[in-house]
Amino acid sequence: VQQSGGFATAVIESWNVEDSVEAALGTNPWALTGKVGEVERRVREVTQHWELAAERVAAMGLTMSGLGGRAGASQLAEGRKDGAQEVCVSGEGTGPWHSISTNAAVVIIAGTGSLAMAFFQPGGRAADIQEASAHSWRAGGHGHIVGDEGSAYWIAREAVRAVLQGKDHIHEHEVLRLEEAILSHFGAKNLREVILQIHAEDGKRILSSFAKTVSRLAEEQNDVCCRHILKRAGEELGQLLFATLPEFERQQCEQIDVVLVGSVWKSFHLMRSGMIERLHRLCDKLAHAPV
Repeated sequence: VQQSGGFATAVIESWNVEDSVEAALGTNPWALTGKVGEVERRVREVTQHWELAAERVAAMGLTMSGLGGRAGASQLAEGRKDGAQEVCVSGEGTGPWHSISTNAAVVIIAGTGSLAMAFFQPGGRAADIQEASAHSWRAGGHGHIVGDEGSAYWIAREAVRAVLQGKDHIHEHEVLRLEEAILSHFGAKNLREVILQIHAEDGKRILSSFAKTVSRLAEEQNDVCCRHILKRAGEELGQLLFATLPEFERQQCEQIDVVLVGSVWKSFHLMRSGMIERLHRLCDKLAHAPV
């Protein structure tokens, strides 16, 4: 079960079966502190979709934001022992790393929020997934108010900001098509109604979901403003990747895998140039820095 962007996605695999289902969770991991029981209840909703008996499930894994600490992870694992023979609970980056890579790796998550998590295990990957946290470091993941650059929330917020700045004669791009899409998405008559919805209790989720429309306008309509926003998103995510590299150099890692997690990466072809350009600039700057 991978929790990201406000949804828990569960995948059950056997020799010839793979299926998935989603259940809505909150979009703010910081607000889940002390609510392990609620998270456990939502996970049970997902697993009961298949109506499988516990003895038939060999192992169950749950990775989600805010479970990097052992206390909450242990509590959730204990509570799910009725659902599988083996239960493993960890933070959101550890699961993708163990699922895909056997090397040192950077997991860049870009869903509703964003962060980069780097993992390095001396002598190979840890047998105990919890032990990986002792050899990990991160950049970003500070929440949508002060961070989450390059995330779905960030992309959608920049789109709304572009339209508002266009109205104020600040933004340089044509934003009429984008404004119409925003009003339609929010079911609003004007931008003031949009702003009121953004600041409402469910505003983060509603705004984040608009990122799909930004990507669609960039892809299908070749909208200049939307393409510019997605290129900048690539730059921000490239910055997160670069921030994790110095520690790999100190650990003398010979190979580093990059694991991309989250629905924002579906638009990678629109972000790729910005990401690579930012990485080139940062690497050039580092190469010419005084020793």
